[in-house]
Amino acid sequence: MSLSKSELREQYKKKRNELSDEALQAASLRIRDKVVEFCEANPDLDHFHLFFPIQKLREIDTYLIQEFLESKDKVLYSSILNPTTHE
Repeated sequence: MSLSKSELREQYKKKRNELSDEALQAASLRIRDKVVEFCEANPDLDHFHLFFPIQKLREIDTYLIQEFLESKDKVLYSSILNPTTHE
């Protein structure tokens, strides 16, 4: 039986909430390190879209990725959400 998208979201929200602060930070650093490896393997890429974390949902700290990309003079893009309309 496969889970629906909403069921998977709930399952992973629960898993994130169960992570310790230390585990969340370690995961954030591992992901940042993977981005560093990717950039080193693809030096011709200069433009990146990055989502920023919703801290109350205990999402991965993508500010670490932002810091790295900015230190390499990469161009960053991000989405903006209207909190009233959710557009």
